[in-house]
Amino acid sequence: MSILLEQLESRARLTPGAIAIRSASAALSFARLWADVNAVAHKLRSRQVSSLGIYLDNGIEWIVVDLAAIAAGQRNDLHTVPVGRIDRTDHVWRVA
Repeated sequence: MSILLEQLESRARLTPGAIAIRSASAALSFARLWADVNAVAHKLRSRQVSSLGIYLDNGIEWIVVDLAAIAAGQRNDLHTVPVGRIDRTDHVWRVA
C-alpha cells in the first residue's frame, strides 16, 4: 500500500470525524473519504479494470477516484490516464 493510503487509513481510524477534504460545496471526513475510496477501488478490482481515464473536474470526486485507482493498482497494476479538463482531452486522444 502507498504511504498516502496508509496515512489516510490511519487518520480514518484515529480521527474519523475530522474533515479530510473540503470544496466550496461539500466536505468529507476521513472516515467517509476512506470508505468512498475503498468502495470505488473494490469496483475497479471486481471489474478487473486495467486502464482508467479520469474525466472529472478537479474536486472531491476526482480525489476519490484517483485514490481508488491507486488502491486498486496495488493489486492490479492499474494505470491511470489523467484527462480532467476538456482542453486536455484532444491531446490525450492524439497521443494515445
